[in-house]
Amino acid sequence: MLADNLYWVLRYREVNISYFFYGLDRKNSPSLNSFLSTRQQMSLIGKQIASSGGTTTKAIVKDKFLFALVAQALGYPSPYNIAFLEPDVVDCFSPRQLMSYETFIEKYEGFRGFCKPIYGKGARGIFTLGIQDGKIFVNDDVVSLKTFQSYLKEKTLLQEKIIQHEDMSKLYPSSINTIRLVTILKDRKAIPLAAALRVGAYGNFVDNIKAGGMVAGINLETGKLQGNALFKYRKPGKPGIVTHHPNTGVALDGYQIPMFQECVDLACQFHRDLGNLPTIGWDIAITPTTPCIIEGNTLWDASMFLALEPNFKTKLIEVIKRPHT
Repeated sequence: MLADNLYWVLRYREVNISYFFYGLDRKNSPSLNSFLSTRQQMSLIGKQIASSGGTTTKAIVKDKFLFALVAQALGYPSPYNIAFLEPDVVDCFSPRQLMSYETFIEKYEGFRGFCKPIYGKGARGIFTLGIQDGKIFVNDDVVSLKTFQSYLKEKTLLQEKIIQHEDMSKLYPSSINTIRLVTILKDRKAIPLAAALRVGAYGNFVDNIKAGGMVAGINLETGKLQGNALFKYRKPGKPGIVTHHPNTGVALDGYQIPMFQECVDLACQFHRDLGNLPTIGWDIAITPTTPCIIEGNTLWDASMFLALEPNFKTKLIEVIKRPHT
C-alpha cells in the first residue's frame, strides 16, 4: 500500500484519494496503470472541452440557474427555479419580487425544496429546505432564521423538491438517487458512453459519492444495475463494497432502473441541442412520470467509472481523442 501510494505521488504529484475506491488495497487488485490520476482526467476531458469552443454553451451547463431555464425552454423536464437566496433577502421569480425572510416564511408555508450554490460541485453546499408551522427545517432539522442565513455564504438557488419514482425510493428514500449518464458526440450524433446510479446511505440527504453515497454501474442495454455498489469514502467500520443497500437491504445486482431508455434518449437529444460540447455528464432523477434532468457537467469525474468498469481508461481515451463532430 505504501509503495503504491508513494509511486502515485511521485509520478502524478497528487495523493490517490481513490486508492480504496479502486480496490487497490485488495488481493488480486488491478494494476495502477488501469487508472487515471485526477490531473490526467481533467487534462484529457478539459482539453477537448477547451478546443470545442462554445463558450456560451459551457456557461449554460455550468450555471444551475441558466441550465434549468434552458432545459425548460427546450421542453426538457428539469427542476423549477423558485428564488435566489441571499443572506438578507429572497429574490423570488414567479412573480418576480424581493421579500424579507419573514414574509417568505409566511407565504411559503408547507414548502419543501433544495438549496444549491449556482456554481457548486460534488454536493458542496446543497441542503434541503422545508417550511412548516412557521419553522425552518434544514435537512429535516429545525434551525433559527439566523442559523439558516449563515448557510448562505454565496448566491444560492432554491429549486422545487423532486418527488422520485417509488422504485428509486425503495433503494433509499432519504435522498434523491440520481443517474450519472455520460454522453459523447460521435459522427455528429450524441451517444451514451457510460452510466451509473448514485444512492444515498447512512442517513445522508444527498447521493453524491463525495458526501458518503454509494455508486453502482448500470448496463446501458438493459437499464439494470450490474455488480456490487462501491463507497468512495467508507464510514469507519462499514464495508466499501456491498451487494445490498446497507440500510434498506435491497439487492442491487439486476435491479431495474425505471424509464432508463427515456433517460438516454433525453440526454442524447439535449446534448445535440446544446451544440458542440464533446462530452457531458448528466445528473438525472426519475420522477413517477418522467426522467428529470437536474444538471449537466462538462468536466465530469471519471473515477466512478474507472472503479466500476475494468477497461474504462482505454475506452475513455479512445473516444475522447477522436474527432467529435
